[in-house]
Amino acid sequence: MAQEQQQETVPQPSETKGPHETQEAETDVHEELPPSGNSLQERFDVLQDQHMRLAADFENFRKRVLQEREALLKYGAENTIQSLLPILDNLERASSSLSEGSDPAMLYKSFELLSKQLMDTLASQGLKKIETVGQPFDPNFHEATGQMETDEYPENTVALEVQPGFQLHDRVLRPALVMVASSGSGEENPAPSEADSRENPFAQSE
Repeated sequence: MAQEQQQETVPQPSETKGPHETQEAETDVHEELPPSGNSLQERFDVLQDQHMRLAADFENFRKRVLQEREALLKYGAENTIQSLLPILDNLERASSSLSEGSDPAMLYKSFELLSKQLMDTLASQGLKKIETVGQPFDPNFHEATGQMETDEYPENTVALEVQPGFQLHDRVLRPALVMVASSGSGEENPAPSEADSRENPFAQSE
């Protein structure tokens, strides 16, 4: 009976911990502890500094974009104006050489040269004239001022240009004023459909 009690008081090998195991347990407990107040403050200071730097960079970027936009609006036509300066120089030379005895043929030739130089310069900037006579009437490019009876062009075709139109690259600056050809047959035409009315602004229903 005494031997049994003695055996019960002896600790089992599995229940005992060596010094190495005890140190590992203490290390795990230390790692699970929350960071100290100083570490949180340092982290906060770092994040706050990063935020302030980003805010300053964004403000500088915004100001730079506004300055570039203002400069573009103010000096956007600089290249176009520079390309027109030679034409102004030629106009001044032609004006200084004019007199009452100037040859009309020479004046006409000078005018043609200046006109061609102007159109070539504007064309280099993307300006182009809208085609009119002989082209099908297109309300996107043409503005009809009336009808013109003619057998030279098919019906609903531009027969006469009243005022030229221009476009800058793909954008219409001013539609061309035109007269639209009509057959003039005098035959009664059926009531036009909605699509015909859009294509021919002079088509009227009964």
